[in-house]
Amino acid sequence: MMPTLNAFREIQGHYELVGELELLPDRTLFSYADEYLARPDAAPISRSLRKMDAEKRETHFFEGLLPEEGMRDAYNQALHDSMQVADGLLTRLNNESAWALIFG
Repeated sequence: MMPTLNAFREIQGHYELVGELELLPDRTLFSYADEYLARPDAAPISRSLRKMDAEKRETHFFEGLLPEEGMRDAYNQALHDSMQVADGLLTRLNNESAWALIFG
């Protein structure tokens, strides 16, 4: 089974599930959660994920949340990990915010 991460947003003082990331070795898939799609104030989390349905879509959006070059190398050394794909850092964030999203 491939690792997955839930993506939440904080709204009105609580966390709301936005969707799920499936972390594959060569790509990241994202799908919006049904309960998020049912909200009247649901909005896309990025232009690349504009189509709002529960279908899994390949995306590079989350890779863009990672720090670049020098900072990424520093994180890799500090965490003894490799963040070449989104799962490395995003799994380490564990309830910390990145671009107004919380991963857990």
